[in-house]
Amino acid sequence: MVWYHKLIRLSGLPALLLSGICSMAQTKLSGSVADGQHHPLQGITILLISSVDTLQKRLTISDTAGNFSFMRVGNGEYTIRATSIGFNPVGIPAFAVKGAALQTLPPIILAGNQRLLKEVTIQSQIPQVEMDKGRIVFNVQ
Repeated sequence: MVWYHKLIRLSGLPALLLSGICSMAQTKLSGSVADGQHHPLQGITILLISSVDTLQKRLTISDTAGNFSFMRVGNGEYTIRATSIGFNPVGIPAFAVKGAALQTLPPIILAGNQRLLKEVTIQSQIPQVEMDKGRIVFNVQ
């Protein structure tokens, strides 16, 4: 009978551990990104940054409708930074996350910066000598 009592005591341990994990606050942060004419922007890099130590905690990219989200964000103080080529970076000032299941951020509006976009020309050359699967290849131009 001793082993039976130990089994009952041990079977309560996983339930206790799971209840502790489930009680930790986990929040979903969501928001949207648009341009100056309020058209949704796709492919914008969104950074979630801790206000305490200024370390980047998460990174996501806006979808085709300009929406983004961060899942399972713990309690704390954070800032958001949105960046993309051709736009001035924008930051949301520090805000607190405190146990809500869903927190919606104010819309982020990015202003275009045409000075950031310039023409780029990429050129390359084939090396004259290459090693390919145990062979030496001479490229003649």
